[in-house]
Amino acid sequence: MRAAAPLGAKGRALARLLRLIPILLSGPIARRDLLFRLESVLVEEGEEGILPAIGASEDSTSTVNRDIRLLRELDLLDLGDGRVYDARPGANLPVWLTPVEAQALDLARSILDQIGVPESESLATISGRVPTLTRREPQMATPLLPPSTSTVAPAVWQAVHEALRRGRQMTIVYRPPDADQAHAARIDRAALMWIGGAFYLVGFRPDRQAQYPEIAPFLHLREYRLDRICQVTVAEETVLLGELPLLRSRFVVDAAIRGRLSTLRDPEGLVVQSVEPLACGNLRVEALDTGLVRARQRILSFGEHLVRVEDPPMLIALLRECSAKLAVAISK
Repeated sequence: MRAAAPLGAKGRALARLLRLIPILLSGPIARRDLLFRLESVLVEEGEEGILPAIGASEDSTSTVNRDIRLLRELDLLDLGDGRVYDARPGANLPVWLTPVEAQALDLARSILDQIGVPESESLATISGRVPTLTRREPQMATPLLPPSTSTVAPAVWQAVHEALRRGRQMTIVYRPPDADQAHAARIDRAALMWIGGAFYLVGFRPDRQAQYPEIAPFLHLREYRLDRICQVTVAEETVLLGELPLLRSRFVVDAAIRGRLSTLRDPEGLVVQSVEPLACGNLRVEALDTGLVRARQRILSFGEHLVRVEDPPMLIALLRECSAKLAVAISK
């Protein structure tokens, strides 16, 4: 235990307030429990001299009462009435972030706002509590994204998130593009993905697996654009797959791409693209995609910088077929 540094009256008051605020915000707490919690924290941190021992005198209660009154007067916390404190952040309670963290928060809020995610309002509230002096001038322009959820039915959005959060299977009613009628599909493991400027529900179809058990699991994945889903029913059955069976591809691009590729993760932290520098200067890329079409699009986007495709064989064969058809088309 480190020795407590000598503090004056103002220093001791500030030290108590800095420890009181998180305790009060952690949940409803009675006044006596608050006193014991505060003393435990101070003793653990070697600051027992900041607050007299509980029961040793009446100073502890009166001191904390003054601290509570000060928090109210400064509007740092909304503590309500009564002897049980159920604190909420007050209008003047700041959120302290480093300048880099404040910039990241603003960027996240802007992106969520553009794609119509309701959590952007929560980030806006947090951002509004960051002191102005903490902020730096923007280092880059805020990315502009096309809106993607403005035409999604709120009930669909909520049901999809409920199924994903609870780990439940779901049945969707989906209307494909240029189709007159919608059809129902049962989905096991699923994820929301941002693909080509729109939100898609990527789901595993157990009925397809039952019909074609011999083919690769990723071929049972289907993409459903969120604004074309008419209805979602959350099932009681839990999902059977531990993760989506995404297609893993491996290919090499030349050194001219160095510095323009990096490791990418999805919102859940899964690495969807990893980059390995090779001794010759080229880069080996491993990527996860929802199927052959998306993997082909990713790889062909590198154009003349593509050196070779190493895996899987099914994708290599598809790319050779595409190249042959393109060569024939050009010759005509």
